[in-house]
Amino acid sequence: MYVKGRKFDINTKARIYSLIVLKGRCIFNEDMLGLYMGLKPRPGRTFYGDLSGAVDMLLYFFMNDEVSACMAGRGPLQELFDEVKQEYLDERDERMFRLAMEDIKNIYEERVDFMIGSSFLDFTVGSFSVFEFWMGRLYDRIKETDADRRVRKAEFVVRQIKRYNDAKDEVTRQAAVKKIMEEGSPFMSAKGKLDHIFSKLSADYARDAKKDLEIVGFYRAQRNTVHNLGIHAGEEDLKLLLDSGEVTLNVNEPSRTNDWATSIELCYELMNIYMAIIYDLKRFDEECCVIYKD
Repeated sequence: MYVKGRKFDINTKARIYSLIVLKGRCIFNEDMLGLYMGLKPRPGRTFYGDLSGAVDMLLYFFMNDEVSACMAGRGPLQELFDEVKQEYLDERDERMFRLAMEDIKNIYEERVDFMIGSSFLDFTVGSFSVFEFWMGRLYDRIKETDADRRVRKAEFVVRQIKRYNDAKDEVTRQAAVKKIMEEGSPFMSAKGKLDHIFSKLSADYARDAKKDLEIVGFYRAQRNTVHNLGIHAGEEDLKLLLDSGEVTLNVNEPSRTNDWATSIELCYELMNIYMAIIYDLKRFDEECCVIYKD
C-alpha cells in the first residue's frame, strides 16, 4: 500500500478544477444543442462532444501526474518499471532500456515544466483541430460551388497579370506576383474557409467579429507551432490579452504566458465563437451540427 506523502499541489488542483468545469460546459452545451434541435438520444458526434474529448487528455495527464507526485518516489512507479524489466527485458535491448530509463528519470526530476507545456500544446492542437473541423463542415454547407470559385479565382489571376503587365515599377510587379501566389489557387485552405464564414456574418452578430478573427488567428498560430517543435515560425510577433493573462507568440520562440489558465480561457472562447456563428448563420440543424455513428 502506498501512502500520500504530501499535500496535493495547489496550482495543479486549480488546473484540474478548471478542466473539469470546462469539460462539464462541453457536455452541458452538447445537451442543450440536442434539446434545441429536438433530438432523441442517439450515438453521434458534435462540436462540443469532440471538444470534451480534447479536454480529456490534458485532464488525464494532470490527474495521474498529481496522484503519483504526492507519494514518495512516485509510489508504485518504480515497482512498475521493475516488473516491466523483469517480465519483458530482452538482453539484446538492455542498453536501450537502460538509456531510456535514465532519461525517464530525468523527466520527473528536471523536465516537469516542459511536460506541462507540451501537454498544453497538445491540448491547443486538439481543441483547435476540433474547431477547424466543425467550421469546415459549416463551410461545406454555405460555400459557393467549386465551379463558381474557380471562375472567381481565374478572374482574380487575370486581373493580377494585367496589374503586373501594366506596372511601372518592380515593387508593383512583385506585389501582383505575391497576390497570385497567396490568393490565386482554387484550393480553399482552412483559413480561407474561416474567412469565408466570417464574411457571411450579419450586422447583428452577437460578438465582435474582428476580435473573434484575432482570437481564432492567434489560436491557429499557436496550433501551427506543432509543425516546428513548438516554435513560432510566422513572420510577426503576436500577442493576445485575456482576462486570465497575456499570451505572447514571438518569432522563433515558443508560446509564453504568465498563467496556463489562458489556454483554458481560449478554449471557452472557441466554444462561444462556434455557438455565435452557427446561431447567426441560422445553422442550428442536424446536417451541420451532428455526425451520427450509424
